[in-house]
Amino acid sequence: MLRPIRVLAEFSAAGQGRDDLGRGNPLLWWGALTAITITAARALERPNPAHTFLVCGYLGYLVMWIPLGRTLFLYHYMPAST
Repeated sequence: MLRPIRVLAEFSAAGQGRDDLGRGNPLLWWGALTAITITAARALERPNPAHTFLVCGYLGYLVMWIPLGRTLFLYHYMPAST
């Protein structure tokens, strides 16, 4: 939630523009973070390939966007949320 996801960016030739940001629902985002944390803890306590796959896949997908400085849109996050 520190880096909002850009939903729409429109700029005219005169330099004026519109920028809509998707900041997400804090209740859902904190709930998802809690669920991933619990799943990671369970995967460490009792190794389970399904839990390990879910946690590594989710974190791997998010980590790959960290070094990018370009504009990110909501559709970039969709595979992680489904």
